[in-house]
Amino acid sequence: MTTSELETPLDCYREALSNLKESKSPQVKEVLEILNARDAVQTAWSEYNQVSTTDQQQLVELDALLKSKAGQITKVIDLAKYRNSFQPPATAWWWRLETEAPPHLWDRLDWLWRGLTVGSWTVNLSLLVDIVPRFLSAGTGVAGVAVVAFPSILTLLQARSELTQAGKEGFEKLLNRLRIPKHYHEEAKFASTLLLFGVLVLLSLNKPTFSDWYNQQGLNKHREGQLAGAEGDYLQALALDPDNANAHYNLGSLYEDLQELDKAKSQ
Repeated sequence: MTTSELETPLDCYREALSNLKESKSPQVKEVLEILNARDAVQTAWSEYNQVSTTDQQQLVELDALLKSKAGQITKVIDLAKYRNSFQPPATAWWWRLETEAPPHLWDRLDWLWRGLTVGSWTVNLSLLVDIVPRFLSAGTGVAGVAVVAFPSILTLLQARSELTQAGKEGFEKLLNRLRIPKHYHEEAKFASTLLLFGVLVLLSLNKPTFSDWYNQQGLNKHREGQLAGAEGDYLQALALDPDNANAHYNLGSLYEDLQELDKAKSQ
């Protein structure tokens, strides 16, 4: 390869960059022309063993200019999509300009959001450990399972997204599909954890309400003669709220009907 053949892709690279320099908001086509021109330079240089110091200096300057425009470029093009399609080599840093772009203002607080997220889902797990046994202690049916299944699954998925690489990547893909900007990803994770915290707190605060509902179900079954089902509902009501006086009274009445006087006295 001759020196002129080497300089041609370098000139194309310089011209493509000059167009970017003049544009405040580059188009995707312009960005791709720059990246493809840089590919051509790399291909040409890999086939030429003797590169002049002048060309070397020019390439360093042009690359520095491209890196300085990284923030501008990454605002208009999602390079990850193109990497998935083209599979550029790991050494092709120009296809990974996200790493060259200066951190967004919101990214500077990512450490804080990560800490709050981890702390929040730890609290969520603690709440879940308290709530789930109360709903399932008496072998409750579909209603109890339905109440705890959704927050349980979400809490475990959030823990997985923080503790495993596969979970982190999966959650990142979800946020990308929702078109949430990358610099808001940590905030979005914290917001989802906080939302789940609100759901769990709401469940915890409404345990007396659920207890009353189970007590009423037990009372209905008691009147219909379904004594085993009534006992299960009364026990479920007391598991959710041990201070539910009506549930204690109704369970004691049930045990009297069953001639289990010792159990009746304990209520």
